[in-house]
Amino acid sequence: DEARGVFEQYFSKMKPEELQAGDFAYYGKTLEKVGMDSLANENFARSLALDSAQTEIADLNAKTFMKRKKYAEAADAYAQLASLRQAPVSSDFWNIGQAHFFAENYPLADSA
Repeated sequence: DEARGVFEQYFSKMKPEELQAGDFAYYGKTLEKVGMDSLANENFARSLALDSAQTEIADLNAKTFMKRKKYAEAADAYAQLASLRQAPVSSDFWNIGQAHFFAENYPLADSA
């Protein structure tokens, strides 16, 4: 909780245009570790908006959506992750299909 306060203080002192993708990524990781998953997803999204090539953050974003049982969002996040890779790995398609399955979107689950 102390780390969250430090990050909030940092964000309040910085100009929005000076914030970098890494700032939001580290804050998102911190929030995820303390169980604030919805806020973690928000910060992962901000980080990816500034630098969409971060495969690690895209993966964490998708996993956090799965943990929150936000399966449709997880499927989209896993699809984004697969599109970031030069050559998607088989687990990307498995994860997309699994998320669609849990979201009860069976036609998309079957075609992932």
